[in-house]
Amino acid sequence: KVLHGMPEWRSGEYASDMLYYISWQNFTRSGIPFDFLTMKDYLLSKRDYKAVIFLNAFTLDQAQRTALKQR
Repeated sequence: KVLHGMPEWRSGEYASDMLYYISWQNFTRSGIPFDFLTMKDYLLSKRDYKAVIFLNAFTLDQAQRTALKQR
Protein backbone atom coordinates (compact mmCIF):
# COMPACT_ATOMS: atom_id res chain seq x y z
CA LYS A 1 0.00 0.00 0.00
CA VAL A 2 1.31 3.44 -0.91
CA LEU A 3 0.26 6.71 0.72
CA HIS A 4 1.42 9.85 -1.10
CA GLY A 5 4.34 7.93 -2.57
CA MET A 6 5.42 6.54 0.79
CA PRO A 7 4.89 2.80 1.24
CA GLU A 8 3.90 1.15 4.48
CA TRP A 9 7.39 -0.18 5.10
CA ARG A 10 7.72 -0.18 8.85
CA SER A 11 9.43 -3.35 9.89
CA GLY A 12 9.77 -2.62 13.60
CA GLU A 13 13.56 -2.66 13.31
CA TYR A 14 14.96 0.82 13.89
CA ALA A 15 17.94 0.56 11.49
CA SER A 16 15.83 -0.77 8.61
CA ASP A 17 13.09 1.77 9.23
CA MET A 18 15.55 4.65 9.22
CA LEU A 19 17.21 3.35 6.06
CA TYR A 20 13.86 3.39 4.27
CA TYR A 21 12.72 6.70 5.74
CA ILE A 22 15.91 8.60 4.91
CA SER A 23 16.00 7.08 1.42
CA TRP A 24 12.34 7.98 0.87
CA GLN A 25 13.04 11.58 1.89
CA ASN A 26 15.98 11.87 -0.49
CA PHE A 27 14.19 10.24 -3.41
CA THR A 28 11.18 12.54 -3.05
CA ARG A 29 13.48 15.57 -3.05
CA SER A 30 15.25 14.39 -6.21
CA GLY A 31 12.23 14.89 -8.45
CA ILE A 32 12.91 11.56 -10.17
CA PRO A 33 9.95 9.13 -10.34
CA PHE A 34 10.56 6.06 -8.17
CA ASP A 35 8.89 3.00 -6.67
CA PHE A 36 9.61 1.29 -3.38
CA LEU A 37 9.13 -2.47 -3.77
CA THR A 38 10.05 -5.53 -1.82
CA MET A 39 12.41 -7.84 -3.66
CA LYS A 40 9.56 -10.32 -4.02
CA ASP A 41 7.34 -7.68 -5.62
CA TYR A 42 10.17 -6.56 -7.91
CA LEU A 43 10.78 -10.11 -9.11
CA LEU A 44 7.06 -10.56 -9.79
CA SER A 45 6.76 -7.19 -11.55
CA LYS A 46 6.56 -7.04 -15.33
CA ARG A 47 7.78 -3.43 -15.36
CA ASP A 48 11.21 -2.77 -16.85
CA TYR A 49 13.20 -0.48 -14.56
CA LYS A 50 16.21 1.51 -15.78
CA ALA A 51 17.86 1.27 -12.36
CA VAL A 52 17.19 -0.77 -9.24
CA ILE A 53 18.56 -0.05 -5.78
CA PHE A 54 18.16 -2.65 -3.04
CA LEU A 55 18.23 -0.82 0.27
CA ASN A 56 18.43 -3.80 2.58
CA ALA A 57 19.84 -6.64 0.51
CA PHE A 58 22.75 -7.28 2.84
CA THR A 59 22.75 -11.00 2.21
CA LEU A 60 21.08 -12.89 -0.61
CA ASP A 61 20.68 -16.62 -0.88
CA GLN A 62 21.48 -18.46 -4.11
CA ALA A 63 17.84 -18.56 -5.23
CA GLN A 64 17.52 -14.78 -4.88
CA ARG A 65 20.75 -14.15 -6.77
CA THR A 66 19.64 -16.47 -9.58
CA ALA A 67 16.21 -14.81 -9.79
CA LEU A 68 17.80 -11.35 -9.99
CA LYS A 69 20.21 -12.44 -12.72
CA GLN A 70 17.32 -13.87 -14.75
CA ARG A 71 15.29 -10.67 -14.29
